[in-house]
Amino acid sequence: MASVTLTWNAPDSGAAPTSYKVYKLASTTQGTEDENAVVSGGTSVTITGSAGQTVFTYTDSSVSSSSPGPYFSYTVVAVNDGGESPPHDPAVIADLS
Repeated sequence: MASVTLTWNAPDSGAAPTSYKVYKLASTTQGTEDENAVVSGGTSVTITGSAGQTVFTYTDSSVSSSSPGPYFSYTVVAVNDGGESPPHDPAVIADLS
C-alpha cells in the first residue's frame, strides 16, 4: 500500500467553512479528471478542524501502487451553512504506478 497526503489552506475571505469534503475517484487511465466528475462519481470523507485552524491535511492510506494504475484524482470542497463550494479545476492526479 501507498499513501497520498493532501494539504490545503482555509479561504482568506468569505464565509468560514464548517468542514471540508475530500472527494476521491479511481481511474484506470492516466490524465486529468474534471473536478465535477470527481465530485459526482467519487467517494468522500468529511474533514473538520478546530476554531481558527488555517491549514488542513488529509492522508489517504488506502491507495495501491500497482502498474499500470489505478490513478487517483482528488478534490477538496469547502462546506458551510450555504452548502458545498464549487470544485476547482483541474483535479490533482496521484500517479502511483
